[in-house]
Amino acid sequence: MFIGRKTRLHPEAGTTLLEVLITIVILAFGLLGLAGLQAKIHLAEVESYQRAEALVLLRDMVERMQSYDPAVSHADYDTSSTCATPDQCEWLAALQGAAEKKAGVSVGAMTNAHGCITQLQAPVVVACAPPGTVTQNTPGIYLVTVTWSGMHQTAAPSSSCTGDTVDGYLRSVSARVSLGIAACT
Repeated sequence: MFIGRKTRLHPEAGTTLLEVLITIVILAFGLLGLAGLQAKIHLAEVESYQRAEALVLLRDMVERMQSYDPAVSHADYDTSSTCATPDQCEWLAALQGAAEKKAGVSVGAMTNAHGCITQLQAPVVVACAPPGTVTQNTPGIYLVTVTWSGMHQTAAPSSSCTGDTVDGYLRSVSARVSLGIAACT
């Protein structure tokens, strides 16, 4: 009589392969999550860079205005119109990215950058009086605004300086500037 070897089926057969497949699926979902997180981090980095550039350009125009002759008018300046002063023309060029070029084309730091200077209070010179005399002269107050298109939708700020920005993507930074009155001579 031939006594053959009996083969026993092990209940664990194939479970190692199944464990490896489950591990690969879990790892794949984790890597997809990391890729999505990396994309959001990049988006936040671009938004932050654009805001920093907008603040630099805003501060640049504020400093230019503060160094102007008080007799120069800044009333209702908008970068979509023609330049009123050489400083405003330089600011417009900076907003359009003249300093940043790629393949000879101005790319700028912000998408659809736009700048406005709005007069909030006109300067009033009632009279020149001798030193020590109280006068009713008031300085001009202006609102300098820089707007641009963001990378994702958010609540839109209230701004009349919108340029070509699509609703929901508008980003805006503003500063109030008080300009003195020309000295009496």
